[in-house]
Amino acid sequence: MESGFDAEAGREDRSSEIDIRVLWAALIRRRAFIILPVCAAFFVTSLIVSLITSRYTAESQVLLENQENYFTRPQKDQVVNDGPSIVDPEAVGSQIQLITSRDLARRAIKALNLEGNSEFDPLAKGIGPISRVLILLGVVKDPTRLSPEDRILETFQQRLSVYSPTKTRVLTIDFQSRDPELAARAANKIAELYLNEQSGAKRARAKAAAASLESLITELRGKLTDASTKVEEFRSSSGLLTGSNNMTLTGQQLADINTELSRARTSQADAQAKASLIRDMIKQRRVADVPDVANNDLVRRIAEQRVTARAQLASESRTLLPGHPRIKELMAQIADLDSALRGAADQTVHALENESRIAGNRVANLESVLNQQKKVAGVANSDEVHLRELERTADAYKDELESSTAKYQEALAREDSPATPADARIISRAIAPNEPSYPKKVPLIVFATLAALLGTSGWIVSGELLSGRANAARSRPVPLPRDPMAAARVFTRAAASANTSSPDRLGDSAALTAASLAGEIVNKQKDGESLCIMITALTRQDIGTGIEIALGRELARTGHSIIIDLDGHPDNFESLIAAWRGKGETNKNAAGLSDLLGGEASFAEVIHRDEASRLHFIQAGREGDFDISEFELVLEALSQNYDFILLMAPPLERNETALGLAGHADIVIVDPGLTLNDRATEIKRDFIEFGAREVILLNAPPEVTAGRERQDVA
Repeated sequence: MESGFDAEAGREDRSSEIDIRVLWAALIRRRAFIILPVCAAFFVTSLIVSLITSRYTAESQVLLENQENYFTRPQKDQVVNDGPSIVDPEAVGSQIQLITSRDLARRAIKALNLEGNSEFDPLAKGIGPISRVLILLGVVKDPTRLSPEDRILETFQQRLSVYSPTKTRVLTIDFQSRDPELAARAANKIAELYLNEQSGAKRARAKAAAASLESLITELRGKLTDASTKVEEFRSSSGLLTGSNNMTLTGQQLADINTELSRARTSQADAQAKASLIRDMIKQRRVADVPDVANNDLVRRIAEQRVTARAQLASESRTLLPGHPRIKELMAQIADLDSALRGAADQTVHALENESRIAGNRVANLESVLNQQKKVAGVANSDEVHLRELERTADAYKDELESSTAKYQEALAREDSPATPADARIISRAIAPNEPSYPKKVPLIVFATLAALLGTSGWIVSGELLSGRANAARSRPVPLPRDPMAAARVFTRAAASANTSSPDRLGDSAALTAASLAGEIVNKQKDGESLCIMITALTRQDIGTGIEIALGRELARTGHSIIIDLDGHPDNFESLIAAWRGKGETNKNAAGLSDLLGGEASFAEVIHRDEASRLHFIQAGREGDFDISEFELVLEALSQNYDFILLMAPPLERNETALGLAGHADIVIVDPGLTLNDRATEIKRDFIEFGAREVILLNAPPEVTAGRERQDVA
């Protein structure tokens, strides 16, 4: 089969590559064109940076945080978080805009007294003729018509830089000036004015709040007066006058009647209990044990007389008999005293019963009065509901008035306080710098020198590339690499071609040659990389599968190896096909490389296994040509899975497929034959021109080998 590779196209592809050696030689050849501009750039830049007036940058830092605390608040009982407030990135950006604002810049210019400073004031040195012409043409504003602050403002803002480091609440204020002391003073003054601006803004807000609260307080006072008047008027008209304990008279009267009723019921029950107790005592003849009877003066005297009489009776009974008149007299006195004592007890009982009846009548009277008062209280409840509503309205106005008054007093305290804290503090004050920040002499000189070096070098390289001299360098012969296979050349092609008869027994010469080649190839392989080896010859008679199969099997001992037939000759792989099929006939219709590239077969269908080893192989296929770009995809896919890829290219006398594939092979092995050894040097040069990295010639004559070694040594 004829391959689709074009040798001329291969030459054009290789000639379009860039030869670094040609570019380096051009740079060396024209080094004067490089050195002179580089030296000029070095000296000119050094002169310029030495003539430029130096500028110094001073830096002050401000931390954004809440400075309010217990001692600075007008009302000490308010609960305010004394820790740092959370400042979001938008707030930080807003504070940066505040520091760089025109109003703050004007105050800083006035405080620093920059009027007349030649660095900032354009009128300090007067107006030059060029400036006058530009002013007349309207290109530049007339500085004499501007205020001193406005004349200096633009230059001042150019020298001022404010930024915040990432993920911080710190504002860094940088100011540049020719005078380091002025730079430090300006940075510190801007920070101080910024803090004063914040304090002034707080006082201004407090003043505005006080003015607003003053009118609100006046309005609330009027509303509270009207509400209180309505409450008192309705209270008087409805009779809901307030008594003790903040109760209405109706409610208080109802409570008093209820209290009197309870007392009357208690008195009635007490009298009834005492009367019942005295009657029981009288029945038990224990009148003297009754407390109310015993505490009576009359009863006490009767009891004393009775005791005296009984004492006399006892005294007389010792000498007189019971029938004696004296004894009878004493007995009669004692009986009269007992009767008087019972009579006193009966009077006490009657008195208690009368008291109980009186208390009962009082209870009945109070119950009647209570029922009437309940009716009166029920009627007054609706009026009391409305009264409470009016009172709530008045209380709401009162609370709001008290709150507004407290806020008003706090606002007045803020407005009059000269020490209102700002929401920031200076954490680093600027000091006069010792080293200038502009210009950076060493970086500028180095940058200008490198720029000149790269510019001139790029100009020379571009000229070489555009002229085509760098691209055409590949067409010239290059020194031949050292041949690592000197020992392999002692073997003849006949010994190698005699090995094609058996898949299991290859000739000893082919085996030794393959072993030597395999050892050299394995030593050239890098870890994790795949090597592509192409094998070809000059004529069909020089081609045999002995050395290819032997080399493939040797490499298969070390890693994964595969042989790809690009020739398509019927004799190729006959022994391997026989081993694969188990018989001595060749399967010429098996799918191969052309079928894979044509999309008619997959990798699994075209890759076969050598039963004598772990070697894989791919036949040429049935028919059809293929494109080199498609074959590059196959090689890339196989390089991901195989360590060694062997390409069996057609002989050079048939077509130039081997030359076209030279750029894709890491090693090219060529058998020039026994009768054409005079072309060995030419063959090797052709392969190198087409991009071969290394070329190995089998059976090369000694003069070719010696010449090549001399070139490598040179």
